[in-house]
Amino acid sequence: MGKSYKEIIELLDCNQTMIWRNVKKYEEFGLDSLLQETRGGRNHAYMTVGEEKAFLARHLKAAEAGEFVTIDALFQAYKKELGRSYTRDAFYQLLKHHGWRATSRTS
Repeated sequence: MGKSYKEIIELLDCNQTMIWRNVKKYEEFGLDSLLQETRGGRNHAYMTVGEEKAFLARHLKAAEAGEFVTIDALFQAYKKELGRSYTRDAFYQLLKHHGWRATSRTS
């Protein structure tokens, strides 16, 4: 029977519209239609994946060295490095994409 839309969305970290579109494409044109997709992603990215990883690695080193790194500090540093405005929601997506998650400091 397969997975539900909700399970697929969570597994692929994408939105419901994308799932519906791909299911319809599969039903109409078969598996090959999904494998032949040539559109690129990240069309609105301001940094390459490598640049994002390098940015986050610098801040991870600071955190590992005992510095308390907050999301706000990361967000401000990211905007400064970009030299332009950036939404907080998009920044949270960037962190999620790279496997970062919030933790709390225990006393």
